[in-house]
Amino acid sequence: MLIEMSDGVGLVELYDCMSLDPSLKAVNVARGSFGKRNEVFHETRDKKLLDYLARESHTSPFRHSYITLFVKAPEFVARQWWKHIVGSDYSFKDTGWNEISGRYVAYSSFYIPKDFYLQAPNKKQGRSEQVHPKSHELVSKYQSILKQVTDFYQELVSEGVAMEQARVILPLGTYTEFYWTASAQALFHFVSLRDKPDAQADIREYASAVSNICENYFGVMWSSMKEYLD
Repeated sequence: MLIEMSDGVGLVELYDCMSLDPSLKAVNVARGSFGKRNEVFHETRDKKLLDYLARESHTSPFRHSYITLFVKAPEFVARQWWKHIVGSDYSFKDTGWNEISGRYVAYSSFYIPKDFYLQAPNKKQGRSEQVHPKSHELVSKYQSILKQVTDFYQELVSEGVAMEQARVILPLGTYTEFYWTASAQALFHFVSLRDKPDAQADIREYASAVSNICENYFGVMWSSMKEYLD
């Protein structure tokens, strides 16, 4: 499953997942203390158990099913995403992150906003919903400056300058790529914070894609988490 972003460049792809039904796995793990295991998910009985686990915050069964996502996103989105690796109580316990390196690979994709927006009166909200009256002019200027910067970056690389040095001139709009392996709980934590009206619009689009992938793969378990863990 692959979801492309509205910019035509960014994407979120379900790269790999586990073979067992994650909902069945969660209820079997939860019943492990009773020495029980079912081979088939029971729509009524097992859904009640998943709801109970989510409602009472017994979340360890949700950490046994993982997926690996492949993401292409601008650096400013990836850096917000990275906070969920280093700033959460599950840091390094059930998450893996491997990213393309500008030391070895030359960057070639760069973010261009469709519009610039006015700053919201409350700075915590970031942008407002109002397009800047000079948006078209400012986007054109942005593209002009971006071309100068990226042309010089490519010149540095073609002249044999070490790529780890050449990359320092690049903007936060440079597209990066990474693989993220995370449990259902870690994924839900990301989505619950980033797929919200007060989240930055750019990362919200990625979080929505992650949510769609999780809803499709985790199924009943994801529904219980959405209903009771929010």
